[in-house]
Amino acid sequence: MKKYLITVTLILATLFVVAKQKKVKQPQKPPVDKSKWVNGLPPADTPHFLPPPPIPQGDFSAIGSPLPPFIGIIPKELIKPGMPTTFSNSDIKGKGNLFMMIFDPTCDHCQNQTKMIAENINLFQQSDIFLLASPVFKDYTADFTRIVNASAYPKIHIGVDSIDFVKKIILYNSLPQLNIYNHERKLIKTISGQIPSIDSIRNYIE
Repeated sequence: MKKYLITVTLILATLFVVAKQKKVKQPQKPPVDKSKWVNGLPPADTPHFLPPPPIPQGDFSAIGSPLPPFIGIIPKELIKPGMPTTFSNSDIKGKGNLFMMIFDPTCDHCQNQTKMIAENINLFQQSDIFLLASPVFKDYTADFTRIVNASAYPKIHIGVDSIDFVKKIILYNSLPQLNIYNHERKLIKTISGQIPSIDSIRNYIE
């Protein structure tokens, strides 16, 4: 009998707690302003009634991300007397879109794409071009600069990443990875792998 009373008491106590929890008011969502809706639908510029999700700290690979700080160590083969040994964001001079290419100096596709850009360098009058390799490739840049004849194209800045810039923007798909930033230095296009022709990016060249 005693065990029976204890069991009944526990059951009643549990039911009381559950009933009390149901009475707790849940926080209400703020009302949606429907004054500008047409035929029961929101304006086109508010597709989900929510602002875009914030870009995770340290991740700059998403479209719309700002260009993070970078410092590239220039291969000694390209350094002339009186010339700086590094380049950075402060060396961005063009008013047009910015082209940032992550490359592997031993990669044929990376070499071919660099040659393609060099052959059409006259199109990039208003744009800056930067090529950055991961530090693991620092011993292979000499052959790359020779193969692409880099010294003949000073507008193409080639260097080795020194502050983990590559890790912040790389998608880990395939190289080369070409990131295109607008004049506000926000990411507007990412292309993984070699582009088939210069026409593939012509609309982004200003």
